[in-house]
Amino acid sequence: MGRPKIERTYATVSGIKQGPDGRFRGRVTGLDGKRWMRTGITKQECGERLDALQKELESGVVARGTVGHWVAEQVASPKGGSGKPVRESTRQHREYMAGLIPKDLMAKPIGDVDADAIDAALDAIEFGEQTGRPLSRTTVGRVRALMVASWRRAIGKKAIVYNAPLATDPRSAPDDEDEEEGEGWLELHEAQALLAELVGHPWYALYIVLATVGLRRSEALGMRWEHVDLETGVLKIRWALVKLTSGELVLRPALKSKTSRRTIHLPPPAHEALKRHHEEFGEVSPFVWSQTAARLRRVGQTRSTPHGLPHPDSLRRPLAAACKRAGVPVVTPHQLRHSAATIALAAGVTERAIMDLMGHSDPRTAAHYQHVADKVREGIREKLDVAWGDLAPGGVPDADGDETASE
Repeated sequence: MGRPKIERTYATVSGIKQGPDGRFRGRVTGLDGKRWMRTGITKQECGERLDALQKELESGVVARGTVGHWVAEQVASPKGGSGKPVRESTRQHREYMAGLIPKDLMAKPIGDVDADAIDAALDAIEFGEQTGRPLSRTTVGRVRALMVASWRRAIGKKAIVYNAPLATDPRSAPDDEDEEEGEGWLELHEAQALLAELVGHPWYALYIVLATVGLRRSEALGMRWEHVDLETGVLKIRWALVKLTSGELVLRPALKSKTSRRTIHLPPPAHEALKRHHEEFGEVSPFVWSQTAARLRRVGQTRSTPHGLPHPDSLRRPLAAACKRAGVPVVTPHQLRHSAATIALAAGVTERAIMDLMGHSDPRTAAHYQHVADKVREGIREKLDVAWGDLAPGGVPDADGDETASE
């Protein structure tokens, strides 16, 4: 016999029913017709959860439309992405992943959360701020997948129009790398050795921009010559190559966060590398990297995109190979961004300046790098431009800080 409807001042609790997986489910229906679901292993547990939700709704603690609401709906969904009923182990897995999401993010209205705030939350999970121990990027990627599904559910019910988690780093291990990715960041001397190993590669300038000023991969691939001042070394971030839910790659105005559109002063090595890149490839296309992509496509080293730009996934293999040749931890393009922030902090750049440099809108994101920077701060006394000024194409600093030419 089902649970009778209980009239409340705000909503009604519907009858509890047992699903095909053996779990009990019930709903709370608001006066506006909107509904929330809660589940339980027993009928009593489900009823207690419904009563608790009812009280929270009446006291105004729970607001429909928060991240927590949509994540809870996704966790309680009896069907998976294929439309088949989910197993109990899958539901428990969802609950575990949901428990890793920071509570302050769960309390925010889903429409007010941008990709930068999600990235900050995922970084907090990866660095173990809640669990007290770092988690693998695979685990963090699964949390992101739950968030993507939760946002998609909200879009399907016309609550929002943009799936912000899709604009964040997938955090999945690259196909050409081992599951183990080392520390996930490079110290200054490691980054210098890596970039010296990449000298001569058509994407050398692209990698040095990623490593020195920490652009997002999408932002770097969307660079246009009209936004690069080769005389002054000023770069304007205006476009990004982003992947839609369908997998299609499109160019869009930089929109990951409110601070994505920004102006950056390039360190000398990045400035010089872009000038040499311009001399070699010219401006046949308005996009900075289209000619290099064409050259690499001819030898089968990159996949094409509708815009003639390098495919985002193509950046990983050359980078991983160079890391191994240089004898440094293997990193991904996104981890070069982490490295840039860490090196800047260690060099004495303020968190506020790093937020401006990297386009962060949430101060917590820059703060994540502090614990790493503290480890490498000793011995680094100059600011970012001076630090990166030690790098010269074709050479790496020796143990005494002097450069030696490569063979």
